[in-house]
Amino acid sequence: MLTNIRWGLGWTLGFVIAYSLIATAVFLFAGPPPGYSFGHLLATYLMLGVIAGVALGILRPIGKSKLGAVFLGMIVGTLIYLGGGISFYGPHLLGEPGPVIALLLAGVVVGGLMGRKIWLSSRDEASRWK
Repeated sequence: MLTNIRWGLGWTLGFVIAYSLIATAVFLFAGPPPGYSFGHLLATYLMLGVIAGVALGILRPIGKSKLGAVFLGMIVGTLIYLGGGISFYGPHLLGEPGPVIALLLAGVVVGGLMGRKIWLSSRDEASRWK
């Protein structure tokens, strides 16, 4: 189980670093949007990266097949998008159907695509060592 969690954290924290670098560039060039701080953004990325990494690791056995990996990505993607929405807009966001539907769709689509990418990447990595 710990090996799977380390694996999940490796994937998600890699994305945390990438998105944090992008956010740093945006904040440097465009400045922060009204009401948002750079620290809040980075803390949100880190918090969601850890939550998603642990979930990804615990649920990793689901992702042994391509379909399972896509489904796992959908679950984790939904956690990330809903968590980010709640972090930035507050829990009242859950009472507004429009934004919740948009976040769910984004989580399902982006998460599913990333699940497929990770599955393909894992297969490519395994074939290199045969």
